[in-house]
Amino acid sequence: MWLEMLRFLCVQKNCVYGNLIMLSFIFRVPLESVLRPFYEKAEHAGEDQMQVVRVRRRHIWKDALRAFAKHDFMAGVLISVHFIGEEAADMGGPRREFLRLLMRSLITESGVLTGSDKRKIFSSSPLLVAQKTYFHAGRMVATSVLQGGPGLKCLAPAVYAYLLADVDKCRRLVNVEDIPELEFRDKVKKVLNFV
Repeated sequence: MWLEMLRFLCVQKNCVYGNLIMLSFIFRVPLESVLRPFYEKAEHAGEDQMQVVRVRRRHIWKDALRAFAKHDFMAGVLISVHFIGEEAADMGGPRREFLRLLMRSLITESGVLTGSDKRKIFSSSPLLVAQKTYFHAGRMVATSVLQGGPGLKCLAPAVYAYLLADVDKCRRLVNVEDIPELEFRDKVKKVLNFV
């Protein structure tokens, strides 16, 4: 499940920027400089080079999931966001607002993440795997980062280390407090205190 989000960044056929993002992490190059070519291309994109995403404010997660699940959705193409029932040309403001709302709804409504506010881990749900929700969540995060929106700033430090393939750092950062189920967390603490 975790890796589905990361794999999307690396193998998306229409998005070479995913490989650049991974290289920026590996070689410690600022992400902004890696994404600069995308931003420059996006600044000069005409309406025929944009994907239109139509969403309702009260149903951001549901509408975004529907849009991102379409077979012709391409994360590497600039999105133009239209909030249904509102009059606004997307000159960047509606897109940034949508991406901010989307990341918030991914964290709170999607079921993809669980745990405390600043130490989220991925949930374990066979249903979400079968529905490809983790994959689409990965597309959403990649699109948000590529298009100037926020990323996931809520993951546990060990999760970040794991995503960056830093196994040693991940092992050092694993914390009992990252276990979202209180009863199970208490049992693990008892075992650790006993040993």
